[in-house]
Amino acid sequence: MAYGPLAQCAFMSGPSQFRKKAPAKHEEKIYKEKLPPYKPPERCEAPPPGAFMLYCFDMDEVKADPNTTSRSLPLDEMAHAVFGSSQDVDGMVYDGNRGVRHEHAAIYYMKSK
Repeated sequence: MAYGPLAQCAFMSGPSQFRKKAPAKHEEKIYKEKLPPYKPPERCEAPPPGAFMLYCFDMDEVKADPNTTSRSLPLDEMAHAVFGSSQDVDGMVYDGNRGVRHEHAAIYYMKSK
């Protein structure tokens, strides 16, 4: 019979205690912290009328027909725009791709000094 810190006597002390599994733990793991909803800066304001336009292209349509029309969103009267995959935020430009976060990006207009 072998004795020592790494080997136990199977005859006297029962089966080895090494590699004995602990009971499973059911914990909710948070890998990334959830950020609070986006709030635009206080000094943000609507841009001048007709100054900015947001264009959207669907790549499949453009590859099939290069002369295809794009979708457009005038940014008049919009102090800010948020892009993301959340369907709970009002006024968000929605993109349902799995690589897009709930609130992925934001643009806003602010006059400088």
